[in-house]
Amino acid sequence: LFLSGNDEGCPMCNSTEVYQDVVSRAPCTDVAPDSPGWQRWADQLGENANEVLQGQGLTNDANTLRNTMKTLGCAFEGWYKSLLNETYGIDVDPCSGIWEGAGWLRWRPLATRCPETCRCKQPNIS
Repeated sequence: LFLSGNDEGCPMCNSTEVYQDVVSRAPCTDVAPDSPGWQRWADQLGENANEVLQGQGLTNDANTLRNTMKTLGCAFEGWYKSLLNETYGIDVDPCSGIWEGAGWLRWRPLATRCPETCRCKQPNIS
């Protein structure tokens, strides 16, 4: 399930101790772009983006997001960051679930599916 807000059935699961423990023990390997789980995530992102963007006349943008995510796999993270920064001047962090600045895209962090891309092998500086 790609969505993560209260309306999507996961009010704060990303911050629970159990969730953090499981994530900390997971292997530091990105999921393959052709894996069924990744493909479903891309479809869910596209469906939700279509709902959110439809009222703004940006339906093609939702299809672009879906198709690019399916094609690039975890490299979608860098592509998406560049897109939002260059197009809208917004700094985002899909790895931690910050997909835009206003809070209307409630999508899960990419770090659970793309830990290597999201720098799991870098030392923790905190």
